[in-house]
Amino acid sequence: MRLAGSARLAGLVIAVALVACKGATSERDITSPSNPGPDPGPDPGWDSDTNPDESEPGERGFSDVIPSQRWPDVPGRVVGLLYQRGQQPWGEALHHAGAFLSDRDLKRTEYAFSTDGSSPYALYFLSPNGGGNNHISRWQVETPGGVTHFDAAMFEASTPNSWGLQHPAHIVEIEVNQGRGGRGLHFVATDLRVLDGHERIPADPTAQLVQVRERFDLLVNDNRPALKRMYAESSRRANARADEHEQWVQAQFFKATIEHVEASERVALAPTWRVETHELAVIIVYRRAASVTVHTHRPRSTGGMDHGPQHSESEFGFGVRLGARYVVSAQGEVALEEVLRVEDASWVTEL
Repeated sequence: MRLAGSARLAGLVIAVALVACKGATSERDITSPSNPGPDPGPDPGWDSDTNPDESEPGERGFSDVIPSQRWPDVPGRVVGLLYQRGQQPWGEALHHAGAFLSDRDLKRTEYAFSTDGSSPYALYFLSPNGGGNNHISRWQVETPGGVTHFDAAMFEASTPNSWGLQHPAHIVEIEVNQGRGGRGLHFVATDLRVLDGHERIPADPTAQLVQVRERFDLLVNDNRPALKRMYAESSRRANARADEHEQWVQAQFFKATIEHVEASERVALAPTWRVETHELAVIIVYRRAASVTVHTHRPRSTGGMDHGPQHSESEFGFGVRLGARYVVSAQGEVALEEVLRVEDASWVTEL
């Protein structure tokens, strides 16, 4: 739904943005090679056993445990979880910044990779014959020892390959950049061995992720009353901000829109493989939210000269979320490690 506004509505936009989404993180296209920045170090969310076997929400929230853009250097050979992005049997995966995927990325099903609590690496595969998606010739790849070049592409389960990749998720051992190791968001799998389905890792990671989703859906249903209360509070806060500017017709229109906009429900997860313990660890989150797109016209002038309005669009979201952490043994036994608190899920995004 789109509202046409004036410079006064722009003031409302700014007021809502400051309160609703302090510290919001912008998303980057994970398929495009880029400089990810420095490694923020280990994240405490994956390995701590804070609230085991409890069905009541705990003290920590989703943002306290989700790794965001955490890509440690990887050695020449690394073991971890390979899983498809986009819509999958278990639902969808989270963006590497911990956000829900955009509509465009939901349609992409190439493999991502995570090991020992990392954010998902945007993995490429050696592809000298041009197979796969987003193929790059003579791609300049950064390694701990310098730069090297590969013909590489992103693969999905349906991409022809000689390694036996055929399911939405696999536990794999990867040769990274011909044994040179990797640095940053991207690296190239130059050789690969599938480990699941064998004696040490007999369980199917695709089935395990589906099991986690089924267990989590039951947890969400158990917490529906708390989620309903928090969603109503989030909506009331959005209305209260409009009430502060009730003399503005645009603000009243904005308030009415908030009251009637339809909410959507999404569930997404961030899985990883714990190498030492042979466990699949999963952070999963439910969100019920609604959003309004506001079209603003801001005055633009320089040197006393009016250059006409500057047009912009912002998406205002409000809602609620609930997360949890699960661990699955190599034999397929699912255990709940921690239930995260029910919390506000407001956001603002410049479109």
